[in-house]
Amino acid sequence: MAKAKKKVAKRGARAAQPKSSTTTTSRKTAKQAKPSKPAKATKPAKATKKPAKAAKRASKPASTLPSQPAKAVATVVKAVKAAVKAVKLAAKIVNSTPKAAKPAPKSKAAAKPASAAKKPARETAGSSAQSPLKGMPVDAWIDSKVTGWQATTVRGLAALVGEVAPDSKASIKWGQLVFESNGPFAYIKPAKTHVTFGFWRGVEIGDERGLLRGEGDRMMHVKVAPGPLDTDVLTGFVREAVSLNLTKGDPTKRAPVKS
Repeated sequence: MAKAKKKVAKRGARAAQPKSSTTTTSRKTAKQAKPSKPAKATKPAKATKKPAKAAKRASKPASTLPSQPAKAVATVVKAVKAAVKAVKLAAKIVNSTPKAAKPAPKSKAAAKPASAAKKPARETAGSSAQSPLKGMPVDAWIDSKVTGWQATTVRGLAALVGEVAPDSKASIKWGQLVFESNGPFAYIKPAKTHVTFGFWRGVEIGDERGLLRGEGDRMMHVKVAPGPLDTDVLTGFVREAVSLNLTKGDPTKRAPVKS
């Protein structure tokens, strides 16, 4: 407590002492003695970056005409106009000319060239076309057409027909060996793998074993393979074929139509 009282007494004594005028005056003069700050220099005005539009227009050079003379331009214009007139005139002339008449259509008969001579008809049994081998001896035909087992088979069949129908005639017709008795009744024709033994009236011949083949309405045949001949069956076919010709006549001739 005593210390606190002493501090309060000191403070009161200081406050009671008057402040000297000299001290106050010296402080004021010290403040006034401070040098004043120099005034800021004024910035120069900014120069305008973009010139005025009017100045730009004034600075541009006046437009000039092309270097080509005016007379040359006029000449070109006239030439173009003359060309256009010429084109129009040509178009009028083309449109005014009459169109050429279309050629008459060719007739079908005239369009097709004359055909060459017709090919000779294929030689088939019973046809009227003559074979270039017609009249050749049977033995010569066999020797020129077949060899090996086929030659043996053809000769065997020809001999069988000669035995069954001794009055029949053997000759080369239609490119094959034909046997006739009151007209053709049988023929022999060699093939690649067999020998064909056919009959003009084969459809009418009795065939219990079903050996005859054919798709026509009259002729049928047997395909004879290599090996011995079935003489019993073939003999019956030949005998019946001859008998049908004797009874009904030539199978290549059609019967007259009754009125």
